Amino acid sequence: MRRPYDLLAAIALAATIFGIARPVPAEDIRWEFSAQVRPRLEIRDGYRRPLMRDEGPVLLLSQRTRLGIRCIVNPQVTAFVQFQDARTWGDEGSQAWGTRSSVALLDTYRAFIELRWRHWSLRCGRQELTCEEERIMGSSDWLQQARAHDAICLQWQRGHWTGQTAWAHNESGQPLTSDYSIYIENGNWDYKSLAMWWISHQTRRWKESFFLLYDHDWEMRDMLGYTSRFSFGPRFESALERFGLRLEAHWQLGRLKRSTWYYPGPSIADTLDVNAFMVASSVTYDLGAVKLGLWYDYLSGNRSDSSAYRAFDAPYPSNHEFYGWADYFEDIPNDTRQRGLQDLALKITIRNIGPVSGQCDLHYFWFAQPDEKRDKALGMEIDIGATFPLMKSVALSAGYAHVVPTEALKREGRRDRGELVLFDA
Repeated sequence: MRRPYDLLAAIALAATIFGIARPVPAEDIRWEFSAQVRPRLEIRDGYRRPLMRDEGPVLLLSQRTRLGIRCIVNPQVTAFVQFQDARTWGDEGSQAWGTRSSVALLDTYRAFIELRWRHWSLRCGRQELTCEEERIMGSSDWLQQARAHDAICLQWQRGHWTGQTAWAHNESGQPLTSDYSIYIENGNWDYKSLAMWWISHQTRRWKESFFLLYDHDWEMRDMLGYTSRFSFGPRFESALERFGLRLEAHWQLGRLKRSTWYYPGPSIADTLDVNAFMVASSVTYDLGAVKLGLWYDYLSGNRSDSSAYRAFDAPYPSNHEFYGWADYFEDIPNDTRQRGLQDLALKITIRNIGPVSGQCDLHYFWFAQPDEKRDKALGMEIDIGATFPLMKSVALSAGYAHVVPTEALKREGRRDRGELVLFDA
């Protein structure tokens, strides 16, 4: 039997579609168009991991192309479709006989209908789901393909209060039974169902919010395992004159079983209780043209003597924005071997220097729990970037990331550095 919230959401979706599937006179419709072309050049010399000593750097060009069409039926009803082509140069042959990659190039990135009335809005279809600074739920815009969901999203705003709730349910094709979990490209599993709640209260000097997310992939539990978890926590942000303060904490509770995962601790065939957490904080000082920030993140990790799964796994984050541009910790907890992560960062933002803006981040990483050799230090990373506006609607961004890994990060036979040079337009 379907869960009650699945049934209610399906009824709401059917009612929404029935209510808007009526013809509208063409003269009452207004159209808006948007477009984005984002080519990117990267020189990867140790991106994502230190290279082996017999490996060399790679020159990579990728491109995202988007075309958006917005149909405004009236102030209360809007439809939006956005097509996206995300490719690495060379994915498609010069005579377009097919692709050399298994990843689809052209698809529909977003396609939804939005209804507005008074303080409420309801969006139904393929869309981005984001929350706050996208630490837990984000669109991963750094990736050329980004991230979108097939979902229903209800939002409201009144006075100092803002709220959002969303629900999504995935199927692979059109099955006749509910025995199988959703399956996506390259062997990666996506969620079966997702439900999100977020509420925020904001005044001129401070803001507090609370976030709750539930996701699961219950099917095929006897063959490949399953995950069922809650992720939730508060967030506080304050701005006093030139000072800024941010504090947030998130917990994860639930159960999981993964017969093919490796992590230190109990047998990988066991069903484990999930009991993980993360805390994050930052202090900033605004000097006008320069903004200084000191950040610290702690993501819990597994202990060898623990019978629970304690590695915090941010469900759908935009980690490139937080843990270094070289993306050594883009896929947590797998990139830290379920040992958790600590990140102490100094972030400097430069603005209003003519038309140019810049950023410099210095990170120091270490495990939350020591590895098998009792090592905790992972290394340092420095990121330097600048953005130059070339003309109206056109800007050039350049960035450089340099990683100095420790033995715990580079492991045997790897080089003692990692570098990434990139240019975005």
